[in-house]
Amino acid sequence: MTKLKIFAFALGLGLLTAGLITITSSPAPAAGSASVNIPLNGTVNVRNPLDASGEPIPLVTLDAFQPYEDQCGSGFGGGNAGFCSFHAIPAGKRLVIQEVDATVSVETGLSPTNIEVIPNGPGEIPHEFTATFMGTDVGGNPSRFSMHQETRLYAGQNTTPLCLVRLTGNSNIGAFGLQLSGFLVDVR
Repeated sequence: MTKLKIFAFALGLGLLTAGLITITSSPAPAAGSASVNIPLNGTVNVRNPLDASGEPIPLVTLDAFQPYEDQCGSGFGGGNAGFCSFHAIPAGKRLVIQEVDATVSVETGLSPTNIEVIPNGPGEIPHEFTATFMGTDVGGNPSRFSMHQETRLYAGQNTTPLCLVRLTGNSNIGAFGLQLSGFLVDVR
């Protein structure tokens, strides 16, 4: 008899569970909620906050409406370093550099010790990047190194970004090329 009661209890519990699973309900409204109707012909005024002089503070946006790409390159001419200049950043603009790519080709046995991008020109802060050995061409020369790096660097208006590549030794056949990409923003 006890086994029959346990069986009936288990059967009842199973039917109850199955019944609860099949019941669907809609979510209850949140306490204190209300429907809001917004007319389609309404007017919304948007104003920037004012600075200490009563002038509107410009809103900062990073949308790349003015995409930018530039490249420069050079040979080593028997030396262990080379540099190149990108185009000058125009007045009223600032360059946001988002990516730097480079290719360096040198005699087998040589390698780049560093690749520097100097966004604001000579005498300013350099940013260093590391190149990866990609292989050596058929015939043993040249060895190739590449670099692809996402970054966030800033070049000011009226500046000329530079690139400097240094090697482990002197190169007579070596050359390099760099590419910058990002976008220009207006400067007030």
